[in-house]
Amino acid sequence: MELRKRIKNVGWKYDDLLHFDDKVIKKRGLDIDQYLISPNVNMQQLMEIYFTYAWQTNCDSNYLLFSEKHLCNEVDFGDSFFTIRKR
Repeated sequence: MELRKRIKNVGWKYDDLLHFDDKVIKKRGLDIDQYLISPNVNMQQLMEIYFTYAWQTNCDSNYLLFSEKHLCNEVDFGDSFFTIRKR
C-alpha cells in the first residue's frame, strides 16, 4: 500500500514498477550490498553505481532500482542528486 501511494504522482503503474525492478534484479543479482538500498552504502559505492549504471545509459535501460533512480537521475525523477544549482 505504501509503495502504491508513493508512486501515484510519478506516472508509473504499480505493476510496471515491479516488472522494472525485477528486470534490474535479474541483471544485477540478489546481493543487497550491491545496491544503494543496502544498509552500509558509502560514497565510493554511490559513485561506482552511478558511473556503471546511470551515467552512460538512458533512464529505461540503466539497471537502477526505482528507489536508486532518486539518487542517480538526470531526467528530473524528483530532484537530481548530481545537479549543480546556480545561486
